[in-house]
Amino acid sequence: MNEKSVFLYEGGYVEKDEWTGITERLITTKDHLGNVRAVLDTSGTVRAVYEYSPFQQPVKVAGDPAVNAPQLIIGRYYHHAPSGLHLAMYRTYDPELGRWLSEDPIEKRGGVNLYGFVGNGPVGAIDLLGLEWYDWVPDWQIPEGLVDFGARLGDGLSLGLTGLARDGFGVDSVDECSTPYAAGGVASLALGSGRLEYAGLAKAGSKLAPSGLQASAFRTRLGNAFRLGAPRPYSPNLAKYPTDDLLLGERIH
Repeated sequence: MNEKSVFLYEGGYVEKDEWTGITERLITTKDHLGNVRAVLDTSGTVRAVYEYSPFQQPVKVAGDPAVNAPQLIIGRYYHHAPSGLHLAMYRTYDPELGRWLSEDPIEKRGGVNLYGFVGNGPVGAIDLLGLEWYDWVPDWQIPEGLVDFGARLGDGLSLGLTGLARDGFGVDSVDECSTPYAAGGVASLALGSGRLEYAGLAKAGSKLAPSGLQASAFRTRLGNAFRLGAPRPYSPNLAKYPTDDLLLGERIH
C-alpha cells in the first residue's frame, strides 16, 4: 500500500505519493466552522464533497475515493481517519458521541459539564483548542423598533417602492401598526418636504440671480442653512472667484 504525505497550507494542501514521488495540489473550501466542504484541484474540478452531522461527523457524499480530505482539518481540528476522532490542541473529540474523551483542562471555567462539546450547540459555536468554547455566529439583532422606523422612512422617501419590494419578497418582519413605524412616516414627510422646499428655493434663486456665480453662491448658502451649518467638504470654494470670468478661466482640479 502506497503511503502519502500531506503538507497543509492556508486554503488547501499538497499530497505526495512516497512510492512514486508524484505530488498533487488540492484546494479546500470551508464553512463558518472551518469544516472542509469541498476539495478542488488546480483546474477547478470538484474532486470531493462533504457533509457533516450536527456534531461534525464527516460524510463524503460525492467524489473521488482517492481524495480523503477528512484526514485534514475538520472544524479546525485534525481528523484521524482510522479512529474517526478529531484531535484538538488539548483534547480529543469523538463526533459520534458528541463529547470530549477527557475532562476540560480548565475545569469548570469552561462549563459545568467537563466533557460537553460547545454547550451542545455545535452549529453556531466552536472550541478551537479544547479548552473553552464561544459563539461563532453572533446572536445580536437589530432592535424591532429600529427596523420598523427605518422601513417606514424608506417607504416615504422611495414613494412606497421599498414597501412593494418587501411584499414581493415576502418580508413580514415589519410591524406597520407600531409607534416607531409611525414615527418613521413623520420623519420621511419632514425630509421629503424639506427636499421639495430646497429644490423650489434653489430654482427660484438661480433664476433671479444676475450671474451664474451669484446663483451658485446662493445655492451654497441655502444648502448650508438646510444642513444647519454643516459644511460640505467636497464642495469647491467659489468665494475666491469674484466674477464669472475668473471662475471660467480657472482650472479646478
